[in-house]
Amino acid sequence: MPDSRAPREESTVRAPEIQEFIRRLDGIFPSSDKPSPSLATQSTEAIPVVLEDSDDDDADDDDGSIWSTTDESEEEEEIEGGDEEEANEDMSGKLSQKATEVQRWVILVILLTRLQKLETLDLEFSQPAYCGEIFDMILRFNERAISARLPTIDRICFGYSSVPARGLLCDGVFSFPGLKSVYLHRVTSGASMTFLGEPYTLPMEHLELRDCRLSPPELSNIVKSAKSLKTFIYEVGEPRTVYQRRQNISYKSVRLALESQKDSLESIWIDYPHDYLFDELSTDETRPIGSFCHYTALKRLRIAGTYIFGFVYTDNLDVSRLVRALPEQIEVVHLTHADEDEETMEGARMVLDAKAKGRLPQLATMVMEMSDMYFEEHVEDIGKLDDDAREAGMKFQILDNHSDERVVSDHDWVGLSRSGNLGYGRQESKWGFDGEVTWPTRASGCMSRPNYGEIWIPGESDSSYLDPRLR
Repeated sequence: MPDSRAPREESTVRAPEIQEFIRRLDGIFPSSDKPSPSLATQSTEAIPVVLEDSDDDDADDDDGSIWSTTDESEEEEEIEGGDEEEANEDMSGKLSQKATEVQRWVILVILLTRLQKLETLDLEFSQPAYCGEIFDMILRFNERAISARLPTIDRICFGYSSVPARGLLCDGVFSFPGLKSVYLHRVTSGASMTFLGEPYTLPMEHLELRDCRLSPPELSNIVKSAKSLKTFIYEVGEPRTVYQRRQNISYKSVRLALESQKDSLESIWIDYPHDYLFDELSTDETRPIGSFCHYTALKRLRIAGTYIFGFVYTDNLDVSRLVRALPEQIEVVHLTHADEDEETMEGARMVLDAKAKGRLPQLATMVMEMSDMYFEEHVEDIGKLDDDAREAGMKFQILDNHSDERVVSDHDWVGLSRSGNLGYGRQESKWGFDGEVTWPTRASGCMSRPNYGEIWIPGESDSSYLDPRLR
């Protein structure tokens, strides 16, 4: 079986417009070229680049992003009894659009080479399959000549604006020599390995994946490429189409991908989006993710209960999985979507019991996210958790996650994102583990959610609230 990480063949036969693009690149980056003094224009400002020529929201459907062998071409269509002339006109239109896109990428390349002190790069574009090919071609050309000219880029945000279809991962995103923080959104893996980086070679310390679906081998290779990864955030997107359902991601595979960084990771956040809709037809393996107790540097764990306890139909759920998954030096435990797994509440109680008995000496904060309706139904149990946390000298907090206010229809998302009115008092979420990073609004709406405000927890003296008979 051929090595999926083998270098790509440069002799691949390409479409005429792609060959023309290579010719133009060669004029910009001859193989022996060195940075020219004339390209010394300096800038430290971020350049958001949105490349969207058309509404391809429902086109291609995650082209080639399945995890199975396929010989189908992204550019081929099967014509059954159709009009040949009409088909030719349609193909001509696609080639014309592709040529226009190539021209825009040439302009972008020229622009980037004149910003040698650029520190931040934000790229968001629509779904056409050739965008990824062209972008990778730019950043790989002549031994990554353009990346070498941009040594000061240390932060990049890359993703797609399409609502129903994610776009393919581009290996070139990781090619900048000074890159420390990578933010990806609406990205998926293709049928074969895309990332070709070597282990422990990148200075990357922060990896954030929002509404993404990466194949387990790809994710493992990306994580392992970092010399010392400090923060890992993975918001696993749901499969919404037949093709996406073939992309099998197991809970356990996510943790296994992190094993290579178990002695450096300080903050881990594994979650699913606010508007996630569990698909009964999904082939994802939903058994428990496993333990992080051997992660020697881990201080903060933010995770949905389903990853800890598993999404399985059984009466034999082990509610001790959460406390057993925590390393002794953990400082913050943040449980998202706590209203969707009954065992999460019992798991939180066992963590506080362990704290009271001398385990987890550095645990100082516990946060749980749930709807206000769920909170009212379980207010007595939550009040007891709050009391236990106070006795242990901990901070205990409940956040309203508005789980009853979800947009699960692609049609609704397209309309809301285009109008700019996402409703429900929504706002663009911040990035980073603590919301310390700001990027412009994502066109797909993947970072839009209601404000998760804090819910007041009544104390023992508030008997009129705690006793439903007295409300």
